[in-house]
Amino acid sequence: MFGSSWWAVKVRLRRRATPSEGFPFTRSFGGNAAAVSGDRRLPRHARCLIEEGWTQHADARAADGSAVHPCDRRAVSWSLLGALVAAVENVAASEGEHAAIAQLACTCNVLAGLLDTDSLEEWNDARERVRDDVVAALDQAATDVLGQQDDFPSFPRN
Repeated sequence: MFGSSWWAVKVRLRRRATPSEGFPFTRSFGGNAAAVSGDRRLPRHARCLIEEGWTQHADARAADGSAVHPCDRRAVSWSLLGALVAAVENVAASEGEHAAIAQLACTCNVLAGLLDTDSLEEWNDARERVRDDVVAALDQAATDVLGQQDDFPSFPRN
């Protein structure tokens, strides 16, 4: 839904002064704004992909080890960033781009409070990183999202 230009964007995280409270979201609409609520679908979907297969130094890989787009049907393993991109595409297809972007923003906000990094890509690709670290981060993000809706601004709908 976001196309190859979306995939090319590397999500950069900025650490917050204090850790965020939560992550789940659900769409709720008030007037012309889509507010983030409490739905855990995005981090849970990303976690399922990582459990299927995890990779480093590429957003996603095919069975032959070649780098592919995270939404490519040939993908069998994903980095943290690649799994989030694929999960965003999944949410966008079922709930629309506004919900997907809101969920991604909320998820990244939570991950910024959890991970000691400025880049999801660098964190995923660190030599000491293992798949269980990524699964644990997504599990914690899914748990922490609950309180996020109170701290995160609404997004205007176009």
